[in-house]
Amino acid sequence: DVDLQIQPNPVSATGTAVVRFTGPSLQGATVEVVDILGRVLTKDIWTGASAWTLEAEKLQSGAYFLVVTQGDARRVARFTVE
Repeated sequence: DVDLQIQPNPVSATGTAVVRFTGPSLQGATVEVVDILGRVLTKDIWTGASAWTLEAEKLQSGAYFLVVTQGDARRVARFTVE
């Protein structure tokens, strides 16, 4: 089972956060940042590293979801931008 962690959380609006995971490889997984209304704001492909950088500078203050999809498996982590 995959466990996603976003650090720091909340994220500074001018900074970045590191998304780490434990579990099977996520290489080739789709990574999306989704706002509270369900709009996909960014979309990327996980390269297979054990961490992914979330850049918050283009996001307004508020609540968001990081959605990682690989095949039929989907993991969602909530984060806040201040």
